[in-house]
Amino acid sequence: MKTTRLSSVALITMILLSLAMIAVPSTMAVPPTTYVSVINPVTGDGNFKYNTTSPPPGNVFTVNITVTDVNNLGGWQVNLTWDPTLLSIAAAADVFLPPDHILNGFDPTGAPAAIDNALGNVMMARAVGAASPYVSFNGSGRMMCVKFTVIKIPTLAQPFLSCNLTLDLVSLFPTSLIDPDAMDIAFTPENGYYEYSYVTPPPSMPWLEVSPLLKVVGLPLGPPIVGHSQAFFTVDIWVKNLTTENDVIGIQNAAIYYNNTLLRLNNPADPTANVSVGIFMNTTLWAPYGITFIWVQDIDWTPGVNRICIGCIINPNDTTSEYDWPERPFGDGLFCTLHFEVLYQEAFPWEQTTPLDLAPLFPNEMFLNTTLDWIPYTEPVDGAIKIKGYIVGRMIDLYMGVCTETGPCVPYPYPFGGQGLNVSADTVWAQKLVCLWANVTYNFWPVQHKVVTFEILDKNGQTLTVISNFTDANGVAFVEFRMPWPCDNPESLFGIWHIIASVDVACVIVKDYLWFHYDYLATWAKVTVDPAQIGHSQTLTIEVIVKSYAWLPHDVLVTVDLKDELQVPIGFQALWLHIGDRNEDWTTKWCTYKNYTLTFHILIPKYAFAGLAHADINILSDLPSKGGAAYCPEYIAEFVILAT
Repeated sequence: MKTTRLSSVALITMILLSLAMIAVPSTMAVPPTTYVSVINPVTGDGNFKYNTTSPPPGNVFTVNITVTDVNNLGGWQVNLTWDPTLLSIAAAADVFLPPDHILNGFDPTGAPAAIDNALGNVMMARAVGAASPYVSFNGSGRMMCVKFTVIKIPTLAQPFLSCNLTLDLVSLFPTSLIDPDAMDIAFTPENGYYEYSYVTPPPSMPWLEVSPLLKVVGLPLGPPIVGHSQAFFTVDIWVKNLTTENDVIGIQNAAIYYNNTLLRLNNPADPTANVSVGIFMNTTLWAPYGITFIWVQDIDWTPGVNRICIGCIINPNDTTSEYDWPERPFGDGLFCTLHFEVLYQEAFPWEQTTPLDLAPLFPNEMFLNTTLDWIPYTEPVDGAIKIKGYIVGRMIDLYMGVCTETGPCVPYPYPFGGQGLNVSADTVWAQKLVCLWANVTYNFWPVQHKVVTFEILDKNGQTLTVISNFTDANGVAFVEFRMPWPCDNPESLFGIWHIIASVDVACVIVKDYLWFHYDYLATWAKVTVDPAQIGHSQTLTIEVIVKSYAWLPHDVLVTVDLKDELQVPIGFQALWLHIGDRNEDWTTKWCTYKNYTLTFHILIPKYAFAGLAHADINILSDLPSKGGAAYCPEYIAEFVILAT
C-alpha cells in the first residue's frame, strides 16, 4: 500500500506541475456537491465591486480560491485568468498558500506559481507529499490566495472597468482536482467578477474659517497687557475651497460672536476699520469694478456677547449691470480681518479661553452666485482666543537657541526659543551646541549677579548635566552644552528632552521649564519609486516625502542618485526643499511631524545594465563640494531595469 501511495503522489505531481505535460480533459459528469470558487474574503461571495468613493484599500485586494465538499483529493491545479489591462500581480509573494490551506499537514509539494501579467493568468498546483500521514483530503477550505494590484483607475472619460476572474477549464493546463490515483474529480467552477466604477464627486463646497484656530494672547508671560500695546491683536476670516463652478459673487450674512467682557473690537490705527476687508474678493481678476464690503456690530446681542455681521459682494459691470467677465473667485484667501483688544486679565496661573463662533445669520444663506441663488456650503470653522495671565514679583524666563555654522549662538526667535513660562522650543539635532539663557527679574527689574542653575534631562527623565552661571547686568545668565551622539545606537536618544532653570530670589526659588525635540532636522517619511520595473529610455519617477519637527525655516538639499546592478551611476538630480515656516498653531502642533513632498523625474539611459537597480537618496545641508553634509542616513529604494 505504501509503494502504491508513493507512486500515486509522484504521478499526481507530474500531472499537476509539469509544464510539458498535456492534461487529460475531464469527461466525467459534474456532480453538484463539489465546487471550486473564486471568493471575496470580505463579502463571502465572488463579487469584487469597487468605486472611486469606496476603492480597494491601497488599490490592492485579495482573492481566495476555495474548494467545497471534495472527497479523496490528492492534488489540485488552479489556472486563474483576468484582464491584464486592469489588474496585475505585483510580486511572486502575492500568490501564496494561506496558513489554513487545505493541504496544510499533508506535506504539500509543488513548484512556485507561474505568473503572466502580460496575458493575465496565474497557475499554481499542489499535491499530497510523500511524507504526508494522509493519502488524501476530504472537506472544504481555501486552496490558495492571490493579491491583485489595481493598475487602471476609472475616470470620467472611462467610468466603468470590469472583468471576470475566471477559472480556466479549456487551456492546456486547466483548473483541475485529482484523486490519489491521478483521476479527475469533477467539480462545478464558480468564477469571480471584478468591477471598478467612477462616481461623480459631489460639487465642491466652500466655507469660512477663523485663522488661526486658536489665538494666544499674553505670551511671553510678563507684566499686565491690558491698557498697553500688547493687548491689541488681529484674527482673520478666510474663504476656503471656492471653485469657479461655484460662480460666487458674494458672501453675505456671516456673523461672528465673541465675549465682550474679555474683548472688544478696536483698531487703534483706524477705528472705522475695526473689521478690514481682505484682498481675496477684491482682486481685479474677478472684481474689475470693485466690491461693496459692509459690517455692523450688535453690542450685547445677548448679555455678555457681541455679534459682528459681515457682508461682501462683487460689483457688476457699471454699464451693463451684469457679471459679464469670465473669471469667478477660486481657491483660498483672506476674506476680512478683525481687530481686537484685550479688556481683562488676571495674574498667572489664571488663563481663559473664549470662543469666536462663526455662523450664518440665516440657515443656508452665506454664499451667493451670479443668479442671486444661495449655493451649498460646508459649515464654518470656529476659532478661539486664549488670554494668558500676567506675572509680577520673582520671575525667571528660560529660553534657548543653537550655535550656527557661521556665527555665535543666538536665541531661537519668539516663540520658538521657549520664551515665556513653561513653553516648548524648536527642534535640536545631532551634536548641536545648545545655548541657554535665563532672564531673572523682580517686578520686571533685572536681578543681577545671581547664580542660575540649569538641569538638562533626556527623554527618559535622566539627568545628563547640571550647569550654573551668574546673571549679568541685564539679569540674564548664559550657559551652553553640546548634544551627545554616542557610538552605539545614538538614535535611541531621540525624543522630547527638557531643561529646568532655577534661581533663589530673596529666599524664594523660582523655576522655568522648557521642552524640545531631539531628532534629525529632516528625515524620511516615505519614498515611492514608479514604476517598480522600467525599460531603457523611460522616465523613472521618485516621490520623496520628508518629515521634520522644525518650525523655523530651513532649506535642505534632497539628492537622488541612480545606480544599476553593476553600481554604474546612471542618473542624478538634486532639488532644494524649504521646510519649517509652518503656518500652524504652535501650541497644539509642536509635537507633530510635518511632511514635505518632492518629485524627481530621471531618464534611464540606454547604457544602464539590466537587473536590480537602486536609488540612493540623501538630505543634505548642501553638496560636500560646497561645504555641506548629510542631515540623516541615506535611504535606498530598489527597482528593476528591464532588458527592453
